Amino acid sequence: DAVTSTMFQMVTPAGVRVVAPRPPLQPITIADEDEMRAWFDVLEGDPGSNPQHEEDVDGLDDSTRRLHDLLRDEIALLDGRSKRVIVGGFDQGGALAIYGTLQFDQAIGGIVSCAGFVPLPEDMKNKMHPANVKTPILALHGRADHAVPFEYAKARYERLRESCPGLNLTFEPDFHAGHWLEQHQLMRLRHFWEHTLTTPQG
Repeated sequence: DAVTSTMFQMVTPAGVRVVAPRPPLQPITIADEDEMRAWFDVLEGDPGSNPQHEEDVDGLDDSTRRLHDLLRDEIALLDGRSKRVIVGGFDQGGALAIYGTLQFDQAIGGIVSCAGFVPLPEDMKNKMHPANVKTPILALHGRADHAVPFEYAKARYERLRESCPGLNLTFEPDFHAGHWLEQHQLMRLRHFWEHTLTTPQG
C-alpha cells in the first residue's frame, strides 16, 4: 500500500524497483464486519492475550496465491533471476511475506517482516517449500508495539524456528519502537537489501 511503499522507497538502493500491492477490501470480524483493507481476516482482538487464537487460514492461503502470482510476474521481468527479489511488508504484510514466501517454489533473495508476526508457525514445517529453507529472513519489531505485541511476535518467531530447524531467521528487537520503524531500523533495512542484492547468486 502507499504507506509501506513510501517507507521502503526511502531506503531502497538505486536501481531497485518497489512493488507495493494494496490488500483487498474485506469484512473484518473484530471490527463488526466493517470493510477494511487487509490480507486476511482478524478473528480475535489482542492476540497477545491469547497466543493460540484462531487464524484465518482461508484468507492467508488466498493472499498467498496472489503473492505467488505477483512473484512469478516479477521474476519473469528479471529473466528468471528469482534471488533478485526481496519480499517484505509491515504488520499483516510482514506476516504474509513470511507465510507466503516460504511456500514459494523458487528461491527468493530475502524476506523482511516489519512489526509483523508468523501466522500458523507450527504448520510451516509441512507448508514450507525446500527452495526457501535458507532464504534470509529479517524481522524487525519494537518492544513498545501495542498493535502486534512484542512478546507475542517474539514467541511466534521462536515457534517458527522450532518448527523449521535450520531456517535463516534474524529477529531484531528495538527498545524504543512502537508500531513503526525508527530511523536506524530503516537503515538496517537498506543494509539488508544491499547485502542481499549484491550476494552472488547461488
